[in-house]
Amino acid sequence: MMQFMHEEPQQGHRQVDLSASLTESRLIGACQYSIYDPLLLLEGKRLPAPSRGREREYVTGLNDKSGGIQRFKLGLYAANQKVAGIIGYIQGETAQHWHTTINSWIEQLSRNPGQDVCRWSARDKLNTLENDPRNGVATCSSRHKRSGSTITATIELHHLWVNM
Repeated sequence: MMQFMHEEPQQGHRQVDLSASLTESRLIGACQYSIYDPLLLLEGKRLPAPSRGREREYVTGLNDKSGGIQRFKLGLYAANQKVAGIIGYIQGETAQHWHTTINSWIEQLSRNPGQDVCRWSARDKLNTLENDPRNGVATCSSRHKRSGSTITATIELHHLWVNM
């Protein structure tokens, strides 16, 4: 069985919004997991962000390191995971709008390398959007090079967007 925890501690004083862990220790594949080892870490972000100053927070918080994707790239979140997720709570516009907008922000960061504390490239863009407007959800994925102390050089992020 699984248990979900709110605000799982990460590197330093940071906490990821949600984690899924086993309710008892278990061997999965070649890895031994205890009840203290999260299997999946999820960060939540509102779309749009709650204020103009945090407009691009789904992607980056620049020097504040408060961006969703940014924290995974820097290894501040999920340093011991190969896969993680971001839940986007769509409170305005459409999933297609946010997919296009987020990719344009990443493109801008890749063209201006000194603008952010981590390196961005066009390869950081979100992959094809799978939209299910009937059920109010959309999904896509992305893969990012990482820096910092992480178990892998890249992380795969799965994006789940829910129309609120």
